[in-house]
Amino acid sequence: AEDKKDSEPVEDADRKWTILVAEDDTEVSYYLKTLLSPYYRVVNRFDADSALKAMQEELPDLVLSDVVMPDKDGYRFCQEIKDDLQLCHIPVILVTAKAKVKNQVEGLNCGADAYVTKPFEPSYLLALIRSQLENREKVRGLLGKATQTDKIEGDVLSPHDNAFMTDLYQLMETELSNPELDIARMTEMMRISRTKFY
Repeated sequence: AEDKKDSEPVEDADRKWTILVAEDDTEVSYYLKTLLSPYYRVVNRFDADSALKAMQEELPDLVLSDVVMPDKDGYRFCQEIKDDLQLCHIPVILVTAKAKVKNQVEGLNCGADAYVTKPFEPSYLLALIRSQLENREKVRGLLGKATQTDKIEGDVLSPHDNAFMTDLYQLMETELSNPELDIARMTEMMRISRTKFY
């Protein structure tokens, strides 16, 4: 019963969580889709650029990326995600056959939230994904309850998240008396789409 609990999906009442898998090896990509599909909605892409494009369209809850891919490797892919204000909140797990510590350090230095080496135990990967999604939900819950940035512990948010929340609170304080302030106006002022704002 405990093993089953470890691999249970994290999902809200309305939908399955979406995982984007960036993997150029079709066999591995298919295996990951088979492994994850019972629990999550899975979107497969076979290179970093098409994966980035898919992220804008699909808004995944987590990214699972191989390190070795053509044209642009997983490290650079991860860095581009973490440098993008509208994507940086999405957890990234890097998967690779490179088991050396220096490779894992490189992955973490580019902003990866976790690092998995091949071959991996399926139950471990499922538990890691669940843990990352649950942690992200905890942060979302903290943000939902907070009313000002100093009530949020400094190490809970990424620098991009902190900057976004600071801008949001400043906007709300300066515009609070504006009767025309609504979501459309807020998203326009913060230069972000309504979907990504939510």
